[in-house]
Amino acid sequence: MSTAAHLLFSPSLELILLIIAIVANGFLAYGVYRSDTRSATNIIFALLSLFTSLWLADNYVTNNIVQNPQYSELSLLTARFGILFAAPMSALFFLLAHTIPSKVILLSKRSYRVVLGSTFIMTLLNLSPFAFTGVVFEGGALQPTPGLGLIPFAAISTLYSALAVYWLLHKYRRESGVTKKQLGLVL
Repeated sequence: MSTAAHLLFSPSLELILLIIAIVANGFLAYGVYRSDTRSATNIIFALLSLFTSLWLADNYVTNNIVQNPQYSELSLLTARFGILFAAPMSALFFLLAHTIPSKVILLSKRSYRVVLGSTFIMTLLNLSPFAFTGVVFEGGALQPTPGLGLIPFAAISTLYSALAVYWLLHKYRRESGVTKKQLGLVL
């Protein structure tokens, strides 16, 4: 790797960018939440921002700090936490897309319970040995070994993400003015 390329992808620059992203994400989430603390859209957005920041930090730790074979158990734990944080992200993205710009959650109580229940089960499954069964040192880095528990995680996360895009596009086509611009930014 050339010196210029190495500087572009240095761990210190990556850490600086991570910190900037997390701080900016935090300010954005706080600003949106504080603008109307009772709005379901704002609460969901703030929670989504929180889980995104946790996921970003976990990915940094997994990819840059715990790559030595002596940290294999810690690497396995951070890999599991990475998908643990991803499970609520996809559910919150769906809830945000379905709810925005409403002040209340628009899902039926039954559907809302299904989203919360499936997300809770996914988070438990993601921490278990069913998601990642172990880690192997391969290609100079620790790699998690996927287990069968990743199948429901992938299916449910993909479903929520696809439904979120569907709802955002559906609302974007129907709306106008400021709401349409907001939906465009989310898209």
